[in-house]
Amino acid sequence: MPSDIVYLTALAGTCGPFFKLLGVRNSEGFIRFVQQIAGPKLRVAGDHRVLDAKEYEARGGRLDDALRAADVQRALVDDRIVCILAVRGGSWFTRILPRIDFSVLKRRKRPLLLVGFSEMTTLLNIAATSRNTYSLYDCGPAFLVYGMVRHASTVLQSRSARANPRKWMRARLREKVQDYLEDVLDILHVGTTRRRAVAKLVRGKLPAASSATFVGGTLSVMFTLLGTPYQSHIAPQGRWLVLEDINEQPTRLDRLLAQLTLADYWSRCKGVLLGDFHAEGRMLTRTVVRILDHHLPARRGLPVLVCKSVGHVWPCAPIPLHQPVKLRRDAMGRVHLNWSLPPVCART
Repeated sequence: MPSDIVYLTALAGTCGPFFKLLGVRNSEGFIRFVQQIAGPKLRVAGDHRVLDAKEYEARGGRLDDALRAADVQRALVDDRIVCILAVRGGSWFTRILPRIDFSVLKRRKRPLLLVGFSEMTTLLNIAATSRNTYSLYDCGPAFLVYGMVRHASTVLQSRSARANPRKWMRARLREKVQDYLEDVLDILHVGTTRRRAVAKLVRGKLPAASSATFVGGTLSVMFTLLGTPYQSHIAPQGRWLVLEDINEQPTRLDRLLAQLTLADYWSRCKGVLLGDFHAEGRMLTRTVVRILDHHLPARRGLPVLVCKSVGHVWPCAPIPLHQPVKLRRDAMGRVHLNWSLPPVCART
């Protein structure tokens, strides 16, 4: 049996609807699906109780806080686990942070890659500050359901796709989930991705070649760490902020950015990368750029990049947190984000 394990978990939202659309009955079927893609050199595992759990919004969402905390704790400790993949984001995770002992990462003997986004923003930023632990801010496979539907209805020019975006998504979901998983496995083995981010400079100045170390993620989730024992994991000093969000209105986004203003983030960070912001069909990224004008120090000329493929979008480009990323500006003014991570487990 392979000694290296890819561990699937669902620490926030429920995965049931995604499993059904993918054509698998439950988490057992999904694990088999991922195992076929991973091949015989890796073992795919996960706790079925966590992966198959349901949400009850009126009762606080998830009813299994202790189980979820124990699930991630076991995964952080186990040296056989080389990757923790959050199948989706959602809600209900941040409240269980006090139940997790992150100090166990210091005792790991082998590297660990964590992959997730959205509600996983807190987990990723905290874990990435430990030696030999790497965090990729990247959509989970279940997000493709929403992401592909939105892509078909707002980006594609095909009349049939726009007329029935869910049908378009269903016809391609299995193929695109497989593509996503194959890329995550490539990152695990060789440390690079096929899904590169390309950004546009909209404020400030940027050299033709430079580097950035990112912290952040979903703005409204990152916000919860301010003023807590975990705030050092998103400290801005010498770092770039990567920020994106979904279903937050401009008034709320201004308040969230104001909190960063009051916490003196803009005078200490080196730059800002804005991913996608949208809410119920409204494209809000340009609005956020304008809101930032009221927060950024006028004399500092802080560089601000906008990247359409970072955030709650599909196709989605992964961004490593707390790791160096090379920024290269081409002749057309586009800024390419290039990075590589040490291979967590080599192909044999």
